Amino acid sequence: MVKLTEFFDTYSLRARLRPALLTLFPALATAASLFPKTYETMGAGLGSLAVTCGVLVLFAQVARYLGRKKEMKLYERWGGIPTTVLLRHRDTNLDPITKKRYHDFLVEHVSKLKLPTAKEEKKNPVNADNCYRSATKWLLEYTRDRKRFPLVFEENINYGFQRNTLALKPIALVIIALCISGTGLNIYMRPEFDPSVGYGSFISLGVSFVALIIWIAVVSSDWVRDASDAYARALFASCDK
Repeated sequence: MVKLTEFFDTYSLRARLRPALLTLFPALATAASLFPKTYETMGAGLGSLAVTCGVLVLFAQVARYLGRKKEMKLYERWGGIPTTVLLRHRDTNLDPITKKRYHDFLVEHVSKLKLPTAKEEKKNPVNADNCYRSATKWLLEYTRDRKRFPLVFEENINYGFQRNTLALKPIALVIIALCISGTGLNIYMRPEFDPSVGYGSFISLGVSFVALIIWIAVVSSDWVRDASDAYARALFASCDK
């Protein structure tokens, strides 16, 4: 039995591979429901083959690539990178006292860093954002030790998972539509009810429709924004440590 941990680190497994497998889940569930004997016989072997041949690695990299492309569009919609937004004086998601404490910490520890005042930020917002991004880059390096900063690592995984899942949403919807159409056609082509196939068809339809509801109702830019804000807060909270 091939172990996925031999091919993926914790971040890649949870933030990249899982969204890809979640996208493929309706197709796998449909195959298992409609062709249980074939799936049972070949499933484990195909899974091991997919790992050893690098197919799952490819899926994970596709999720990463699409996620990063989607991320750029989300940043434009949100008005900037969440970590940058959180450091802005004009942003009200963080109370002024806590924000000043984070500013003071970063100025004290980052060499040659000078963060703008509220007036300077208003006068030159582009330069202000450059300063905030520079400070954030230093803090990202400072918090790479997952044992010292477990919450930062966990929230980063959550954000990566939700971002990549959103990026794969169009592909997931196409797969679900194909599964529903294929299962419906399978039912239509069998005029007499066959228990060995019929129950599996209805299970497949149920799984596909539940998956469709989740992808439409839950997976959204707001869902990803919530995770990105949680990550930004966890990252800057490390200043207090």
